[in-house]
Amino acid sequence: MAKKVRFLSDAEIIVGSYEEFLLGYKICKTEDKKYSLSNSFANHSHQASVRCCASSSQFIASGGADETIHLYNMNTRREHGSLVHQNGTITYLGFYGQTHMFSASEDGSLCVWRVGSWECTKVLKGHRGPITSVSIHPSGKLALSVGRDRTLRTWNLVKGRSAYVTNLAPLKSEKAGMDIGAEEVRWSTLGSRYAVMYRTKVDVYDVSIAGIVYSLDFGGSRISCIYFASDDILIAGGEGGVIEFHNPVEKKKILRWKAYSEDDRVRCIECITVEGDENRTILVSSSSSGLVKLWKINLNKMGKEPECVGEVNASCRVTCLTVHVQDPGLKRKNNKKGQTEEIVKLEEDEEEKEEDKDEDTCDEKSEEKLMKIQSEEEESSSVKKEKPSHRDKSVLQRKKLRKKKMKAN
Repeated sequence: MAKKVRFLSDAEIIVGSYEEFLLGYKICKTEDKKYSLSNSFANHSHQASVRCCASSSQFIASGGADETIHLYNMNTRREHGSLVHQNGTITYLGFYGQTHMFSASEDGSLCVWRVGSWECTKVLKGHRGPITSVSIHPSGKLALSVGRDRTLRTWNLVKGRSAYVTNLAPLKSEKAGMDIGAEEVRWSTLGSRYAVMYRTKVDVYDVSIAGIVYSLDFGGSRISCIYFASDDILIAGGEGGVIEFHNPVEKKKILRWKAYSEDDRVRCIECITVEGDENRTILVSSSSSGLVKLWKINLNKMGKEPECVGEVNASCRVTCLTVHVQDPGLKRKNNKKGQTEEIVKLEEDEEEKEEDKDEDTCDEKSEEKLMKIQSEEEESSSVKKEKPSHRDKSVLQRKKLRKKKMKAN
């Protein structure tokens, strides 16, 4: 489902890489009505390659081959902590609203986490091999998962148990090699259909008939990612740098264009929609070589090749991509909080200055008093020195008496 924003500058593109880094890019508008991607952060918390990432309005989660999920608080721009519960590479992460997060691993488990307390409330087990992909129904009541055991499992999230198991047939291809099972599963935006991606083809199922209604392939070439831009538009990317748009309802291919060079493979696809203008959609794509591109598309007019309105070279091998959009309410709250903190800090500084000033005046006054007291003491001591003692007085009196006697004689 496309992420909705008020302005494109509210969106931040997050990519994970084989080089163990998680990178962030802010979208900035340029003078020529295009966009530039500026690096907003780089994090190296993982000790192995990053395999998946997901975002809510407040948190970003990344999972890797180090069997660890790292959490980041985007309000404070700091690492929030890490979760170590599953054994094996973390293969899927996804948020449902602001309340729950789902994680899948190569140990075949699907964990449900409560956002905030980060308590693992449920562990769903059933796959006999690694889980490769999970998709949560828009209602939050169902989930689909596919794995290397060549099964598609439907989970009842209300009761917390497996509802259905569907066996998937193996596929062979001369170009892509032996198929190891489904690699990705996606619900449509309204939840009326879902797509299951293999290495060389994609099957679209309709929920009402519980069967395949449309299939697509890349002529034997490998398909690496799928994405529902709307309930009736499916996007697929693969080898040769090709991106295709398909309409499963009308059962036809709408558009195909070469987004990257022949040697590149389209690795990830996401969409951003501007609120109030549903036709104004930005397609975000990344290649295996690390080139992230922005494409301007109109979902109602898909006749011509989309225009590339921005790109950046991440200089790494991209493995996963997500779009983070902060909640406008939280953003305003944080701004107000920041302003209050600044005012309080400013007032504290002024109070400290006034206190320092008072202390300085007090010090000056006390110094003046001390100097006055010292000078008075010195004066009194000097006066005392000039006055003769009692012994000196008696000596003077005897001298005067002697003089009088001498005059009388």
